[in-house]
Amino acid sequence: MVRSGAVGRVLTEYTVRDKVYFPLNIGNTHWTTVVMHTPKQEFQVLDSLYPLEFTLETVEALHKLLSLYSGAKLRDDMQVANEVTSGNHPDVSKWPILEYDMPQQHDGNSCGLFVMECMEHWDGDRMTAEISQIKINGRRRRIVAEMMLSPSNTLEMVKERIRSVASRINKKT
Repeated sequence: MVRSGAVGRVLTEYTVRDKVYFPLNIGNTHWTTVVMHTPKQEFQVLDSLYPLEFTLETVEALHKLLSLYSGAKLRDDMQVANEVTSGNHPDVSKWPILEYDMPQQHDGNSCGLFVMECMEHWDGDRMTAEISQIKINGRRRRIVAEMMLSPSNTLEMVKERIRSVASRINKKT
């Protein structure tokens, strides 16, 4: 059962795309993005708070990610998949961990939104769209609106109040 789980993760999660994005929590206080970039055979770190410097906590969190992702060891999953299938999956334990330059946050609470932007706009070499604190702040408001007005939110009375307030604000501006 463990072997089939490892093979399943390798075949359906890790190797079906050129890049796999992992949100990485550092010290329960900060989120950063790690990209497993298969064509380049490297792990890419995109950090919106600590530009181009690995802190000890970052390194520890990266090692935990690489050895314990999805409740199993990423490296071990690849090895098991190579033993069980005819695949030639890479030994990710030998891949370098490189930090890439990226736009920086200007507050202490936007890191999760920067992770979302990285997952949407990082192509493995560069950002495909401009990312800034101003855009992140705008996205924060859109995300709240999308969640509040989502069809999954069945509190119609709350939705109607939000629409009413937004309408009054729009009339004033």
